[in-house]
Amino acid sequence: MYHTFSDINPEEVIAKIDKAFIYMKPKPVTPYTFEKEAPINKPIEASVVGPDAEYVSIGFRFPGADTKEALMLNLMSSVLSNGNAGLMDLNLVKKQLVLEASAGAYTLQDYSILFIDGKAKEGQKLEEVKQLMLDQLNILKTGQFDDDLLKAIVNNYKKSIIKQQESNSGRGSSLKNNNNTAEVLSVKNTTNSLFSQYYYIEIGSLHNKLIPIAMEYLQYLGTDKYSADDISKKFYTLDCAILV
Repeated sequence: MYHTFSDINPEEVIAKIDKAFIYMKPKPVTPYTFEKEAPINKPIEASVVGPDAEYVSIGFRFPGADTKEALMLNLMSSVLSNGNAGLMDLNLVKKQLVLEASAGAYTLQDYSILFIDGKAKEGQKLEEVKQLMLDQLNILKTGQFDDDLLKAIVNNYKKSIIKQQESNSGRGSSLKNNNNTAEVLSVKNTTNSLFSQYYYIEIGSLHNKLIPIAMEYLQYLGTDKYSADDISKKFYTLDCAILV
């Protein structure tokens, strides 16, 4: 990849590139082929011992890229876990039934993988974490979840595509809080319809060491009108994220 950070003469640069890489000659590319694996008729279990905290990871083999099944994997994993309003997010993490739980998809040319990972709370058995995650997978299989979740996932996907086109992370707006007066600074985003809003409050962990802990607790709090789950669902439906 060639990066430039000043005014250049394109013709001159291209000439230098041609001269530097003239020795490279094109060769035929052999199509990728692979031998089909034997069907997996029963779970394959293995234990790995190391210094890290124990966790359980489960993988399901799917057909490879360019198949309908592979295209569905990202959608399936987002229904299970999207960091806000997925089945695992709401039913396991926010309800504190496990320490951590997440899902993801890994697509390759030969085969793809849907994986789910979970960490146990203190004193909790990994077998329980495993069963709780498989229960969420069964909910996915039977379609017993809010249809709005699918719309929200599509919205978030569209947003991610738009954000990929951004070239300047500094665009956005900021709001600075200073003695109950606010100075609004803004920069118009001329690339797309997205916006970012920042609130700067002059207080942090150096003022009170409990503030970082309190910020972690926010995800479990609701209001007099909405529960914590409702807030997560509504922000995900709006394709909005809050970071502290």
